[in-house]
Amino acid sequence: MAVNVYSTNVTSENLSRHDMLAWVNDALQSNFRKIEELCTGAAYCQFMDMLFPGSVPMKRIKFKTNLEHEYIQNFKILQAGFKKMTVDKVIPVDKLIKGRFQDNFEFLQWFKKFFDANYDGREYDAFEARGGITIGSGACESGVPLCSAAVVPPPRIVPIDRLVKGRFQDNFEFLQWFKKFYDANYNGSPYDPVAQREGLPMGHGSAGAAPRSTATAKKVPSVANTAARPQTIGRANTGVKSPPVNLRLNQNAKGDSKVIEELNHQLNELKATIDGLEKERDFYFGKLRDIEVICQEVEENPNVPIVPKILDILYATEDGFAPPEDLDGDNAHPPEEDEY
Repeated sequence: MAVNVYSTNVTSENLSRHDMLAWVNDALQSNFRKIEELCTGAAYCQFMDMLFPGSVPMKRIKFKTNLEHEYIQNFKILQAGFKKMTVDKVIPVDKLIKGRFQDNFEFLQWFKKFFDANYDGREYDAFEARGGITIGSGACESGVPLCSAAVVPPPRIVPIDRLVKGRFQDNFEFLQWFKKFYDANYNGSPYDPVAQREGLPMGHGSAGAAPRSTATAKKVPSVANTAARPQTIGRANTGVKSPPVNLRLNQNAKGDSKVIEELNHQLNELKATIDGLEKERDFYFGKLRDIEVICQEVEENPNVPIVPKILDILYATEDGFAPPEDLDGDNAHPPEEDEY
């Protein structure tokens, strides 16, 4: 059984964020760069396996994921491990999965005290225990054995839900990984992107272009060694002389101002709709999480009245969410049912 730790007040024994990350990376052979990356819950699950072998099912842990519902699944595994080892801590899952620094740092501070109170000094190969999976944003730049292979391993899951939103940071991080993957696998063979897009034989561009011999093909240079230049990809083999840049800009500017204004208006409407949907999602997710916590408490103490607490949660409101109006006395009548 585990030794419970309840005190989480800031003391002189608390480590800085850099010391905390160093401790996590050293213990788990990982390469986390920020405290926020621990929001997946996978690191804590492996710490439980280190402290209490067999307390969590390692094969079910999602070590490399960018999906919020898989973060929740990892924390459910961790909470089940806590219950199995009689740990009284209730994990604030709904806060941790948001990836905010303060929430994750406070939980990590508590977990460090919990770890120190329960660790018996046994040897543990974290990298081997999780099946050779690298974890942490800097894993492929740190010399971890898995990343030194001839072919950089692709991520287990492409973060589609983030990439399609068009945010710079998510797409830039994925592009950085893909550049390393490309450099590790490109063999220098000739490739004509224009021909591939138009379905033409290799070595032919669009109409009127002269064939390109294989001997003249060049290996794609590294981004670091390539000087900045105008975007001419796709026009090199067309055989059609492009108009000057300034002329094209002037022509486009004449009829595009109204189009841009309309697109900006639509974009603002979409942003407002998304903000509302995200707020509503968080509102109802918070209710479900509160009900889940109550159910966990009832499992430990069956005599606790659960129905009133659940009703209080269901009818709780916030700004922008109002309860339905009560029916007015004797004049009230149920709404007519739709006929199908």
